[in-house]
Amino acid sequence: MVELVGIIGSGFICVAFLFKNVIWIRLFDSVGAILFIIYGLMIHSFSTILLNGILILIQLVNLYKLWRNKK
Repeated sequence: MVELVGIIGSGFICVAFLFKNVIWIRLFDSVGAILFIIYGLMIHSFSTILLNGILILIQLVNLYKLWRNKK
């Protein structure tokens, strides 16, 4: 079960590279990062949790900027 969460998270991040639309890239990458945070919690890996938490914050800031510029 633990490995499955990490594998699915990796899948989301890999699929994100297939998109051309930046919004979809950031959304899929964020889902992957959330799954990696769950994985990090399951394996008690602070570095995994920290890295992916920072990546989510970066993705959210960039998604907000994209949304704000569309208005």
